[in-house]
Amino acid sequence: MNEIPLTYDGPVMGLTTGQKEIVEEFIRLCPYVVMGTNHEEWGIRLASLANLPGQSLKEFYFVTHLHSQKAVNIMGDPRCEIMMIWEHGGELIVQGQGEIVTDPACKRAKWEEHMFQWYPNGPEDENFCLIRLIPEAIRCMIM
Repeated sequence: MNEIPLTYDGPVMGLTTGQKEIVEEFIRLCPYVVMGTNHEEWGIRLASLANLPGQSLKEFYFVTHLHSQKAVNIMGDPRCEIMMIWEHGGELIVQGQGEIVTDPACKRAKWEEHMFQWYPNGPEDENFCLIRLIPEAIRCMIM
């Protein structure tokens, strides 16, 4: 991890190129993410998700069941946040807009072999979908 500490609170587009590099390196190091979604009636719901390879500040993808509470929440209110914590110091919170992705080509592109245990019909499984998060703002303290 980069030796330069970074503290930032603002829009993603306000990051410098160097800051983006530090943040994206941090993203690659975190195996898990906590996502917060909102339901009009039940309020905020937190869920843990695996961090897929290839994430960036342009967009994040996460695997979920089409009828999971987080998917249902995003269908009703696309605002969501994710939080990543790295064991050696630092945290990153990304706020943005989520959407449910059922496009077969995108699902195949993000598919990994271990997912068969949850989706036996592979990337074509009707219950397999992705959450795509488009980042708008971040808060981070990376050591």
